[in-house]
Amino acid sequence: MGPCEVWSWDITYLHTMVRGLFYYLYLILDIYSRKIVGWEVYEQELAEYAAAVVQRAVLAEGCLGTPLYYTPITGVQ
Repeated sequence: MGPCEVWSWDITYLHTMVRGLFYYLYLILDIYSRKIVGWEVYEQELAEYAAAVVQRAVLAEGCLGTPLYYTPITGVQ
């Protein structure tokens, strides 16, 4: 196993000082290098945002065209 082969992801909410207002942290981690290869913060949890973070990470890491296994971090959502 090496870099750009297995990535893990997580979406978690971030509390704010305003009651009922949350932000969502989208995080992508390269399992081999333990490097955070992509992250963004949004006001909503949407599949379109997750896809955009993945696309930007793939381009930034130069993984376009290579097989990539993408698995979630197991935990409570």
